[in-house]
Amino acid sequence: MSETWFWADTHLGHANIMKYCNRPFQSVEEMDEILVARWNERVSNKDKIYFLGDFMFTRRKGDPDAMLDRLNGQKFLIIGNHDSKPTKNAKGWNATYRLQKVVVDNQTIILCHYPMFSWQGSCHGSWMLHGHCHGTLQTSSNYSGIDFDRLLLKDVGVDVCPNPLSFGEIRSEMNAKESNLAI
Repeated sequence: MSETWFWADTHLGHANIMKYCNRPFQSVEEMDEILVARWNERVSNKDKIYFLGDFMFTRRKGDPDAMLDRLNGQKFLIIGNHDSKPTKNAKGWNATYRLQKVVVDNQTIILCHYPMFSWQGSCHGSWMLHGHCHGTLQTSSNYSGIDFDRLLLKDVGVDVCPNPLSFGEIRSEMNAKESNLAI
């Protein structure tokens, strides 16, 4: 049986992301190897994985096709702001999108690199999964008026979720959130 996974913001090959996001790695090579291992420990070749942007830093070096060859699963890219032309055009993606609606086990999910506070079906139980914010969205003063507990919104980036998240894991979290809304 196959599973559906979601993840974002690995920034493979991007040394400065370790400093910006306080990632606990000694080198960019160590970060890349650990993130590849985490991906492959969870995702099998039969599975689908939606990667919600900022996959790999290719400005100085890096071969997205070679990296994608190392990763398990049917891979779908939701393009992020750091996904260069070589990353977007890599042959290892099954498809690439800017914004995508998927349905998994009768659950509608809107996928975008960037968070949205209103999305298709947001008032009717659909979820919004995103990356980009590196875990800072809810602590930003720019969004102090937003009640995040009332939104079926989830940052699936590495700095929030150190491993890819399965649909089942996200469903459990969203069900708990919906239960709290009913109270």
